[in-house]
Amino acid sequence: MLLIRSLVIVFLVAISEFDRNFAINHDNAGIVLREINKRRDRHGVPKLTLDNVLSKGCQSYAWKLSKSATLNYSDPTNKDYTESICRFEVKRGALSRCVKNWYNGRKFDILDPKAKDFTAMIWRSSVSLGYGDANINFSSLAHRRHRTLGHVP
Repeated sequence: MLLIRSLVIVFLVAISEFDRNFAINHDNAGIVLREINKRRDRHGVPKLTLDNVLSKGCQSYAWKLSKSATLNYSDPTNKDYTESICRFEVKRGALSRCVKNWYNGRKFDILDPKAKDFTAMIWRSSVSLGYGDANINFSSLAHRRHRTLGHVP
């Protein structure tokens, strides 16, 4: 009995120490990566790859956003990556619609801040993508980051 109790305690401690940052939803990341790369192909730029380090940061920030009432960007002064956020209902095709909405920024002048999601998506020097998501009540949010930050002055 003492052995079982000790094992349960060790198990509970191990669970409490589990780093949720490694729980990236790779299925959703794959959908976003596929949809972005389809659009990059239209512009003749190389495909992005999924970056696990960027994704870990995205996942951590998505969880943080899910606990707050606002959807603010992590750090507007950041020079290492650019990021986009999308809130969506959990249903079929939602992530594809997020990418479509980001891509719709192409309708704006490239110097217009509203075009930043589009330019980050198709910028030639961008080589990798990070992805994270989290649930908020009955909806979810997707958070993506691109490295290299070539499209921002």
